[in-house]
Amino acid sequence: MQKYIIKTIVIVLNFCLFPLYAAQNPADERDARILMHSAQKFINDEVIPSIANVHGEKVRRIISKTDVIVTPGAFNAEVTRTRNGRYKVEIGGLVVLLADIFANAVLIQQLYPEKNAQIGDYYSDFIDWALTFDQSKVKDGVFPGMYQVLGISQDDITERLIPLGGQEYANLLIGITTHQILSFILSHEYAHIYLEHLNGERISNYKSRKQEWHSDIEALTVLARQGHNAVTYIPPLGVIPLMNVFAHIENPNNTGTHPSAECRVLYGMDGYLFFGYNMLDSEKNNKTITEEHYFQKKAAYDFMNSIYENRKKSFKLSEICDGFVNLNTYN
Repeated sequence: MQKYIIKTIVIVLNFCLFPLYAAQNPADERDARILMHSAQKFINDEVIPSIANVHGEKVRRIISKTDVIVTPGAFNAEVTRTRNGRYKVEIGGLVVLLADIFANAVLIQQLYPEKNAQIGDYYSDFIDWALTFDQSKVKDGVFPGMYQVLGISQDDITERLIPLGGQEYANLLIGITTHQILSFILSHEYAHIYLEHLNGERISNYKSRKQEWHSDIEALTVLARQGHNAVTYIPPLGVIPLMNVFAHIENPNNTGTHPSAECRVLYGMDGYLFFGYNMLDSEKNNKTITEEHYFQKKAAYDFMNSIYENRKKSFKLSEICDGFVNLNTYN
C-alpha cells in the first residue's frame, strides 16, 4: 500500500505545495496562509494514512482518536488531551512553511552545492523572522522565496535537472522530503500519546528530555519503515535541519525540557540508522528485496552515516546527552 501512497504524494504536491514555491514556479514571496491550507489537506489525505499504515492496531486506534490541525502563525507543534477523551495535535503554519523550505533546500543543495552557506543564512533569516511573526499584521504573512534570494533562475534549474531525470525527479525529491518532515513531526506527537507521556504528572527536565528522545526515536522508526516500503528510497535529509531548529529554540545547552540540537540530531541518527540497517539486513536474509534495491538502500544509509561519523567521534554523547544514546536503554 505504501508505494502507492508515495506515488500519490507527487501528484498531490503538483496541485498544492509544489507549484507555489518550487522550481517550476518560484514565488517572489511566501504566503504562509495559503501554504497552511494546502498542508492541512496534504496531512489529512497523505501523511496520516501513511503513518497508520506502518503501525499496529493499538496506534491506529490512537490516530483515529486524534484531531490534527494546522494553526495560523505558530512556530511549534504540540499534542494535548481534550475533555471528550480525544487528542489534538496542533502544527503551526510556520512549521509547515519551514518544512517546505527544507524540502526545497534538499533539492537546491544537490543542484547547487556551492550555495550551501547561502542556504544556511536563509535558514537563519527565516527563523529570526518566524520567531517575531505577528499574524495580526498582513505584511508579516510573507517571506522572500529561497530561489529569489539565492538568485536561481527557472531555466538554470531545468538545465541542471536534466542529468538527474528532469522535473519528475524534482517533484519526487521535494514530495517525499516534505512527506518525511511532516511524518516526523506528527509521528513524534503521536508517540507522546501511546508512550503515555500525557498523564498529567509533573516531571523533571531530565525525564522530559528522555521522553522527547523516545518520541524522536519512534518518529524516526516510522520514517525508516516508510522508506523500506517505498518504491524509491530517499534518506530523510530534510528532517535533520528541522531537529536542529527545534532543539536550538527549545534548549541550546541540554539542560531544559528538550535535548540540545547536537544531542537530538546525533542520537536521533543513531536510532534511525540502527533500525534502518536492521530492517535492511532482515529483508536481505528473508530474500524479500532484490539485489539492486538492497545496494541502493544500503548506499543511502551509508551516505547518511558518513555525514555524522566525524561529529559522533568528536562529540562525547554519553557524557553530554544524558546517556540516552545507548539504544538498549530505549525500552
